[in-house]
This record gives sequence, structure tokens and C-alpha cells, in this order.
Amino acid sequence: MRAEGRQRSARKQAHIDDVGAYESGADATQRATAEALGRVSATTPAVVLVEGISDQIAVETLANQMGRDLRVQGVVVLPIGGAHGVATVVKRFAGQSELTVLGLCDRNEFSLFERAFDADPDRSVDDVFVCDPDLEHELIGSVTPAELEAVLADHDDLGRFRKLQAQAAWIDRPFEQQMHRWLRAHARRPARYARIIIDHSGSGSAPAVLSRLVNESPPPDVWSVDHVAAVRLGSDPSVTGVHG
Repeated sequence: MRAEGRQRSARKQAHIDDVGAYESGADATQRATAEALGRVSATTPAVVLVEGISDQIAVETLANQMGRDLRVQGVVVLPIGGAHGVATVVKRFAGQSELTVLGLCDRNEFSLFERAFDADPDRSVDDVFVCDPDLEHELIGSVTPAELEAVLADHDDLGRFRKLQAQAAWIDRPFEQQMHRWLRAHARRPARYARIIIDHSGSGSAPAVLSRLVNESPPPDVWSVDHVAAVRLGSDPSVTGVHG
């Protein structure tokens, strides 16, 4: 039992460390936006506009599950700090017809993305991918309730979830609504569990909207993570370079 507890603690800490690689704190989104914009260059094949850091983590985690390192391939996942900032960001890339711009948003925010993409002749609203109704619901629906509870238990959070389930306001609600509320009740939970749930479900069971988005992200020659590592080491002379 002690060994199992140590393994569980190690897994929990590993996910905390992974999420810790992303920005956090009061001005996290502003810093994350600035960092992502700093990686956009003349050779960037695509920019993926997402509402926040949780979305960024979900996209990059699933891409890795699918054998893609988007950062190595030059694809920039750009958190914009909420859907109301999408028009400003799309305008920033006006005239760059060679740059693919994709979007990921919640259902309620689609109209904002639609207007921003329609206003630019180089963009298409078909390149906006919609979570129905939001990312958390997509993640919750990608695994069974029993699996989700097992994941929470594995990260010492099941007791916290049980407390919410026992509250008068939530005791009779469907499981999905309880889990959605629990995830959003703490600022860091959506980001942390975006990675945890996708890591648990794997690419085969991930939300379809995220899978489609990753598959639409250039470059068209989808290098595997192992292939990129070989290129970096210079062991694949057939490839002249990668975006980094």
C-alpha cells in the first residue's frame, strides 16, 4: 500500500510539474500570450488561437499523444485571454496569406470567432473548431464516470469531489454537471486536468473536436516525435531542417 501511495504521489507531482511549465498567476494569460507571440516568425506554418491556457495545454498534450510536437514543428498555440480578444489577434496576422490561422472556442463564443474570421479574406470560418458546449464538457465526455473517478482517486482528489456531490445544491445533479462544477471551482483545475484526462484517455478516446484541430494543423508532412528527435540529432539526412 505504501508503494502504491508513493507511485500515486509521484504521478500527481509529475502532472503538477508539467502544468507548471505553463504560465500561472494573476497575469498568466497576458504572459502566455506574449510568450506565444514571441514564437511567431516568418517560417511559422500555423497559429492556433485558443481562449485560455487550459485550451493550450489540451491541444499541445493531445498533439503529443498523436505523435506531434507542435512547438518543434513551428505551430504556435496562442492563448488570447478570452474570446473577446479574437478580432484583435486575427487582425494582427492580416495580409499573411501563407500563414494558416485556426481557432478553438466554446459554443457560446463562436459568433465572436466567426465575425473575426469572416472579416479577413485570408481566413475561413471553417477553420474554427467549436467545443460543445465547452472544453471541460468535451473532456468529461471523453471518458466514463467510473474512469474519471478513478483518475481523481489516483490524484488524491476524489474526496474533494465527493464533498461537492454531497452539497445540497449539487446532490441531485447529473454526474457531468457535478464534475464540470468541480473542475471550474478552482483556478488551476481546468489546466491540470486537461492534461491528466487526455493523458489517461489517449489519442483514440480524446474529444473529436481536438483531434480534428490537431490534424488540421500544418505542416502537412506530420513528423512523429521520434522523427523530430532524429532530425535534431542529425541522423536523418533526408530532412533539411525543422521549424523550432
